[in-house]
Amino acid sequence: MELLKKVRKLLIKEFPPPDKVELVDDHGIIGAVVSKRFEGMESIDRINIIWDLFEKGLTRDERKGIVTVVAVTPLEEIAHRV
Repeated sequence: MELLKKVRKLLIKEFPPPDKVELVDDHGIIGAVVSKRFEGMESIDRINIIWDLFEKGLTRDERKGIVTVVAVTPLEEIAHRV
């Protein structure tokens, strides 16, 4: 399975709609997870949730293909678009 599809599948399973998973492969996976679950959480705790998923669902070599995946709340997503 292509890495982008595998990463997307892992994240959508954990963050189904109405949460959003936005990913692209630009010489490595880059993207964002937008979820109300992140409200009131520290950035490191948000990232740990995501990377725990990657550690459980991806091989070490596959994880090397991930550049960055940020974790934001819906309000933070709106603020960044302005």
